[in-house]
Amino acid sequence: MEKNKRVRQRLLVNIPFQLKYTALVLILSSGIFIVLGLQLYQKEIEKTRILGIQNPEILEIIQNSDHRTVYYLLGALIAQVFVTTLLGLFLTHKMIGPITRAKKSMDVALEEGEFRPILPIRKGDEFEGFFHSLNALLEKHYKK
Repeated sequence: MEKNKRVRQRLLVNIPFQLKYTALVLILSSGIFIVLGLQLYQKEIEKTRILGIQNPEILEIIQNSDHRTVYYLLGALIAQVFVTTLLGLFLTHKMIGPITRAKKSMDVALEEGEFRPILPIRKGDEFEGFFHSLNALLEKHYKK
């Protein structure tokens, strides 16, 4: 195991950015889920109506099944909201984390008036290659 491996200390780095895009994905996915869930429930109700006409004695049993369908759909919606929120925050963190660190590093370099590499660049960051190239460009520029 690496000794110098950085551990993410905060999932929320840029709260407005992360919440905006997570909420956007959450609203869209929940909307789609609700529309499809309502269609499924309407089909179940229609089947219950048809079976109730054919055999009124089993109508109550079938209606209980319809209620269970609603509970399953609500449980699945709650799970979808939870998973989508966590995934949205994690993915936006992977994007905004390196950019936030780079901005802080550049602000320090501007204040001091000398070249400083943009650090730290974590292995596996989404923009790792970009920041290596940017560091090389800045180093070359400041050497002139």
